Amino acid sequence: LENVKNIFGEFLDIPIDYAVIIDFQTFEAVIDELGGIWVDVDMDMRYVDNADGTNINLKKGYQKLNGKQALDFVRYRKSNRGTADSSDISRNERQQKVIAAVIEELSSVKSITSLDNIFEAVGEHVQTDIPKAQIKSLIRTYAGISVENVEFIKLEGSWRSPYIYIDPESLEKAKGALKSKL
Repeated sequence: LENVKNIFGEFLDIPIDYAVIIDFQTFEAVIDELGGIWVDVDMDMRYVDNADGTNINLKKGYQKLNGKQALDFVRYRKSNRGTADSSDISRNERQQKVIAAVIEELSSVKSITSLDNIFEAVGEHVQTDIPKAQIKSLIRTYAGISVENVEFIKLEGSWRSPYIYIDPESLEKAKGALKSKL
């Protein structure tokens, strides 16, 4: 966690006090505990990899996704079953859609008890250095936040395989936006 905080803190030129790392199982478990999320799937997605068990099969359109489907949606980049390929930039946009949908679902959770159930379900898969008392305080403070009160800061860049190169002006703008919130 210290390395993650240091790397991103230096890159974004802001202090990072705490970090949270979740794995794929946690991602799926949170969405399943919420009863799924509503997302507009931007394209048909089909990809199969028998070696690791990946089987992405989503149809375009507004729909409720369970945890596995939401993970497939945010991971999709390449097709091997006749659908169009996607890009890392589009994948990043889909990830933001899912974060917004999760926030929307979390804001509708009626009680702290329900939030505790979500955290119990995923607790073993989360790595964090946030003190437990601080987590409870954060839950109580932000449990009812709506997606309209969340600001997504987009970094512009260009794809040059195998990386996205961040536009320096966009990075400076993002740094400024983050610093203004501290």
